[in-house]
Amino acid sequence: MDNELIAKILAIIGAVIFLIVGIFDLINFNLLGTLLAIIYFGMAVVLILMFIKPGEPIPLNGYLILLIAVIGIVLALVYGNVLLLVGGILVLIAGILVITKK
Repeated sequence: MDNELIAKILAIIGAVIFLIVGIFDLINFNLLGTLLAIIYFGMAVVLILMFIKPGEPIPLNGYLILLIAVIGIVLALVYGNVLLLVGGILVLIAGILVITKK
């Protein structure tokens, strides 16, 4: 398997984890949970669009993937969410694989 396929699988798994965490934050209906859910949904949608059809809606950019991963990891560390930390680490590995492919 090449790096791009592995990165695609890891990033989509990370995006699904971001969606799950966002849904759990929406269940606890308060302002902070809603804002965090919007951030998680945005990160997941960007990742999914980037890997499902690379180049059409959003070009495949390893540095953007790393930025999304760092935001996810920082939010996980600030709010103590282990599931979000796992998703951020998976997306971080996907970003490194995309950058090293070139």
